[in-house]
Amino acid sequence: MGNLLDGAKVVFFDFGDTLVSLRAPLEVWVATASKLGIRVRRDALRDATAAADKEYKSSVYEYRGRMEEFWKLYDGFVIKRLGFTDRGGRFGTAVEAAFLDTKRWMSVFPETHTVLSNLKRQGLILGIISNNTDDMLDRLNDLDLLRYFDSLTYSQEAGAEKPAPEPFVLALRRVRKKPEQCVHVGNSLEQDVAGAKGVGIRPILVDREGSHPDPGCAVVRDLRGLLEEA
Repeated sequence: MGNLLDGAKVVFFDFGDTLVSLRAPLEVWVATASKLGIRVRRDALRDATAAADKEYKSSVYEYRGRMEEFWKLYDGFVIKRLGFTDRGGRFGTAVEAAFLDTKRWMSVFPETHTVLSNLKRQGLILGIISNNTDDMLDRLNDLDLLRYFDSLTYSQEAGAEKPAPEPFVLALRRVRKKPEQCVHVGNSLEQDVAGAKGVGIRPILVDREGSHPDPGCAVVRDLRGLLEEA
């Protein structure tokens, strides 16, 4: 008898929607605006954030260690696009504070702590490979997840996003293991499954909604599946 991790020395995880559930950023904006008595149309906000993503996504790599500055620019762009004059920066400051409050828009899946703790007791090396910025380090700390991981790799430092090979290659270099000694657990077929396969890491798809009946790799409904005997 064995399980999906048999033969693995390292288990890499995606972060968002794999270890933690994310509240849609749009909802954080709407809730923050409502508290300030500001009415924002969802369609206008969706368009404004999409425009901000297009304007700033490629430059995020330049702001490693300076994400506070990045988000001020990003949020200011969105507010201006919405047609507001943010006198005194009240709206922007409130939005930035809302996103800094990690538990306001992220929550750890019920099984995450138990599974990670169990894997650590088995002596496995645990890592994260995430399309993320250095904000992720604070998020992990806020959610009491940082203590489980031996290796943290995110796209901002790697200079590319999954499924590009750069984040995976950097993570492999850090743990000093061969791809065939590792598995990568994530919720995205494109980013996690295809990305891991591209560098020879064995992928495991987390499909909480049962949306992918034939993903071309091992699949679990939630992280508890990593511990189940085959």
